[in-house]
Amino acid sequence: MADSQNWRALLGFIRDYVPRETLEHSCSSIVPGYEVSTERKQTQHRLSALEIKEIIRQFREGKTTLALADASGCSRTTISRHLQNAGLSAREKRFDEAQLREMERLYETGLSLDKVGERFGTTGTTATKYLRACGVQIRDRHDWLR
Repeated sequence: MADSQNWRALLGFIRDYVPRETLEHSCSSIVPGYEVSTERKQTQHRLSALEIKEIIRQFREGKTTLALADASGCSRTTISRHLQNAGLSAREKRFDEAQLREMERLYETGLSLDKVGERFGTTGTTATKYLRACGVQIRDRHDWLR
């Protein structure tokens, strides 16, 4: 999978910086019938003022930046930037005591940090941060069960 992403990035670079005529001649001589695509795969989605207001409202109601990003088709950092521009910051304490104990219990049963985070609508990195703050010893990667 990583190799295909590297190739895709390289082909995108070549498409952007090598003249089309050179590409068509070079590629078609190597691969008969090859056509150079100039189509971009990713498009930027600019949020409207109304969409930003809705994101702010949902954040205030407790939705996570990750959930808001998935729903709006933007990255988590884009959502965070709009929230920061509105004077809001990431929640310092996202989980209550009962949720933290459940996180700890799930992790100690052998669930990976990613799976624990997923169950609570967050990432494995965030789950790690909260578990460490609770004094939980994080397993070495080689000790993961699932």
